[in-house]
Amino acid sequence: NNAEKKHLAEKQELKTQQKNAEKKYLTEKQELKIQQNNTEKQYGREKQELKTQLNNAEKKHLVEVQKLNEKLEQSSLEAQAIVMKLKAALEFTVKKKDIKIQEINKVFEKEKNEITDRCNAERKEKNE
Repeated sequence: NNAEKKHLAEKQELKTQQKNAEKKYLTEKQELKIQQNNTEKQYGREKQELKTQLNNAEKKHLVEVQKLNEKLEQSSLEAQAIVMKLKAALEFTVKKKDIKIQEINKVFEKEKNEITDRCNAERKEKNE
């Protein structure tokens, strides 16, 4: 009888230990699930933060590229304006030189004609 009571008490103790172990297991399992969920949430937040940072960096890059393109366009327009001014100045200079050459040719032609007339007059005098 005593052995039975002792056996039942030991059996009851083992059941209690088993229940406590199962409770502890379930509690630890629940804690691990909570930790896993928290870790996944943190990962999600960090992933979203990195996406946001990447998006912001891409936007900043696009803005910088746009500014550089605008500067390039402005520089191109300024260069075109300078080229047009230089071309106009060159054309003006060429016209001035052409006019000067024509004036020199007229003077030369006039002097040539005067010399020719004098030579012809001198020949005529000699022949008379």
